[in-house]
Amino acid sequence: MEQQTLLDNIITSKLTKVEETVMVPLFAVAVLVGFVNVVLRYVFHASIYGAEEIFTYCFVWAVFIGFSTALKEERHVEVTIVYNYLPKWIQSICDFISSLIGLLFCIFFTYYGYHMVIDQHRFGGVTMDARIPMWITALILPIGGSLLGISFIYRLYKCNIKK
Repeated sequence: MEQQTLLDNIITSKLTKVEETVMVPLFAVAVLVGFVNVVLRYVFHASIYGAEEIFTYCFVWAVFIGFSTALKEERHVEVTIVYNYLPKWIQSICDFISSLIGLLFCIFFTYYGYHMVIDQHRFGGVTMDARIPMWITALILPIGGSLLGISFIYRLYKCNIKK
């Protein structure tokens, strides 16, 4: 039981704290850049060059990191119309299978995201307006996939503990 508590503490507290520490400033920057750019555009008829890209990439990074937090806190949208009427043991099997499929997706997503980052780094492309290296913008694919994969592994672990 103590081992479960330690794992719960590491995954749910520490990892979520790191995710939130990165996620919140990214959302804040996205909102700030978006707001300032709208004010500049409509009041002063000017805008920040590359603001849309900065807004988009900060928002995408925050959302991809948030996927993991949402899974750990069981806040993803679920269709439970049939699930709720199933016996508990079948619900456990469904939870295990869905978590396994999610983990396999994360492995695929992380693997190909990593290769995409490597290819973009090698080719040296940059975004059109803000001139951000494309490999940096794509780095969220393996990072987000890894974080979500850790959350699915934790969910699989919890499925086995319930038995």
